[in-house]
Amino acid sequence: MTKQKHPSILGRAILVNVCIGLWTARKHDAKVTERVNTEMAKNRKAGRYHKRLFGGDAASHSHLVQAAQVTRTKHYAQTLPWEDSGWRLLPTENYLEYTKAMRAAKVQFEEALEVFLRDYPKLVRQAEERLGQMYKRDDYPSTSEVRGKFHFDIQFGPLPAGDDFRVTLPQKEMAAMVRGVEDRVTQAVTNAMSDAWARLGDAVTDLRSRLHDGKYLRETMVTRIGEVADVLGRLNLTKDAALEKARKQVLKDLAGLDVDTLRDDDKVRKDAAKKADAILATMKGVYSPPK
Repeated sequence: MTKQKHPSILGRAILVNVCIGLWTARKHDAKVTERVNTEMAKNRKAGRYHKRLFGGDAASHSHLVQAAQVTRTKHYAQTLPWEDSGWRLLPTENYLEYTKAMRAAKVQFEEALEVFLRDYPKLVRQAEERLGQMYKRDDYPSTSEVRGKFHFDIQFGPLPAGDDFRVTLPQKEMAAMVRGVEDRVTQAVTNAMSDAWARLGDAVTDLRSRLHDGKYLRETMVTRIGEVADVLGRLNLTKDAALEKARKQVLKDLAGLDVDTLRDDDKVRKDAAKKADAILATMKGVYSPPK
């Protein structure tokens, strides 16, 4: 999608960033690295060995990492892209839903952290047996130190405004800086709306393929298409009438499909496939299915 002029989005969106700190529970082992490179390779710098400090998987640590991954997934689903710095675009219409989802995610993360910290002393004791000669007690921080390695923070910030430079510069330089900021915002909004169209189009394309190919349909496919269409009602930053019409058509024709009926009734399945085709046809020019 080419860069387009958009109405000002100041006041209709903010920037948001999720910062989650994790301890990997892995550590480089210099002795093992040297031994492996000496015995298995001709180059002493062929590789680096990072050992798992718990001697394998630890369920409580894995659950904590998974809680962080779920948070990031929710964060991306409830926001739009904004350049490549980690910040995302959050339309104010979706602020309440977003903060509600993030509060719940933070509670789950903190609960998983407490479970892991209670489990930590036992994991350290088990590691001595599992790791054998690779075990070094100094590799393991205290419980309080481990707690400090984890953090969960949501940061909010304002959108840049071209006329908000509080510096004294020649008028020509100021004008160039203002244009630069305005161009960045315009391109970022264009990319964000392109992402919104792609989310809806990809969800419809995935379901359409299943309907036409006769492949097994999962409940989550229909659930997902409904969730995408729903959230885009709040992420439609530029009030794109075509996007609003398309997502409403998805909610009407596809989001309410009964998976069991689709599996058992070929007529219903073919009818749903035709509706998916019709929706995709209206999206030509703004969405291209992945090849």
